[in-house]
Amino acid sequence: MSKWIGKLPSEILKEIVLDNANSFKKASTIIGSEIGEDAALIDLGSCILAIHSDPITEARYYAGSLAVDIVTNDLAVTGVRPRWLILDILMPEKSLYSSLNSIMESAVKEAKNLNVEIVGGHTESTPGLVSPIIIGTAIGCSCRDCYVPTRNAKEGDLIFQIKPAGLEGSSIIATDFREKAIKAGVPLNIIESAADFVKRISIMKEALELSDRKLVNSMHDPTEGGLLGGIYEIAYSSNHDIEIYEEKVFVEEETKIISEKMNIDYLKLISSGSILASIPINKRDEAENVLKNLNVKYSIIGRVLNPSDNPKVFVKKGDKINIINSPPQDEISRLWAEKNE
Repeated sequence: MSKWIGKLPSEILKEIVLDNANSFKKASTIIGSEIGEDAALIDLGSCILAIHSDPITEARYYAGSLAVDIVTNDLAVTGVRPRWLILDILMPEKSLYSSLNSIMESAVKEAKNLNVEIVGGHTESTPGLVSPIIIGTAIGCSCRDCYVPTRNAKEGDLIFQIKPAGLEGSSIIATDFREKAIKAGVPLNIIESAADFVKRISIMKEALELSDRKLVNSMHDPTEGGLLGGIYEIAYSSNHDIEIYEEKVFVEEETKIISEKMNIDYLKLISSGSILASIPINKRDEAENVLKNLNVKYSIIGRVLNPSDNPKVFVKKGDKINIINSPPQDEISRLWAEKNE
C-alpha cells in the first residue's frame, strides 16, 4: 500500500476521496467536495450556508488558537463571516487535564477576539496519539451572490499576496522544532520572535473587507503546501494557468533566516496568515487603497493566464521558470517525517 505525508496528490485525492464523496450530491449544494475550495456552500433558500472543517495536526503549541484561526480563515476567504465553531479535541493517552485546559483557554480567547461562538464538539483521550489533534468546524451564512469561490479566478486577474507568507510555518518551527532550529544555527532572538507569529494568523478582517467591497474574483488561504500550494489550488479549481514572480513574494526576516539555516523553501512552508487574492485589473487601485487604509502589507506577485485543461503554475525567477503541476509537499510535513524516521 502506498504511503504519503501531507496532502494527497490531486489525482489520488480525486479518485479515492472526491469521486466517492460526490457520487451522491443534493441539488442544494453549490460547492461541495472540490480541490481548492475553502468551504462548502449550501443553498438553504433564505441564505447560503458556508461550512468548513480542518484539523491541527502539525502544531503542538498554541494549537487551540490555531484551530480557531485556521477554519475561520477558510470561511472568510469565501466572503462569509464565521459565526459558530465546533471543536473536536483528541488528546493522547495519559494527557494531563492542564494540557486540555490550556488548549481550550487559547481557543476560547481567540474565538472571543473574532466574535465567533463555540457551540459544541467532542473531547476524548485517543490511543496511539503522540500529540493532540484538534478538528475545528466553522459555520456562517451568506447572502445570495455574496460568496467568493476559489474557482472564480479569471484570465487577466492580478494575484495579490496579502500579509507575509510562512507565518504559521515559522511559528511551528520556532516552537515544535525549537531544538532543531537552534542546532541549525538559528539565533535565539529570531526563534523567540518567530514563535509570536502565531498571534498574526487570522486574516478575517482583510478578507471580509475585500469581499464586502466586491473587489475580488477569488481568494484562497494558503495552508499546507505554502504559497505554491495555494496558488496551485487556485489554478486547479479555476482551470487556468497562473504565472508567479518569485522575487515579488515577501516573508518576514525571521522566516528568511529560518529557511536559510534549516534548508527550507519558504514558498512551500504552511502559510496561514496570508491571503492569495485574484483581483481584476480595473479594481486594482481600489483594492490597493483598501489594503493601505488597513495598514496591511501586500504585493502583486503574479497574474492569471489562459484557461487550461491541465492547469499549471509557472514560477519565474530571473530567466528561470519552474513549472508546478501538482501540490508540493509542505516543509513542516517533511520535518515531521524526518523527526519520526
